[in-house]
Amino acid sequence: MTNTPSSADAQTYLEKLMRAGQDATKQFDDAFVLAMGLHLEEGASSVGQLLGLLVPN
Repeated sequence: MTNTPSSADAQTYLEKLMRAGQDATKQFDDAFVLAMGLHLEEGASSVGQLLGLLVPN
């Protein structure tokens, strides 16, 4: 007999998995920007600011 998780358990698991993916992406972005030697303002999106630096206005 198999133990099937409830849909609420599956939803919670997926939400946590998505959050972990977002956190990992943020950490990677921060490390990438730091490795490039750029200093970004606190609380701003690293990728957003990096793109802002690369795209002419």
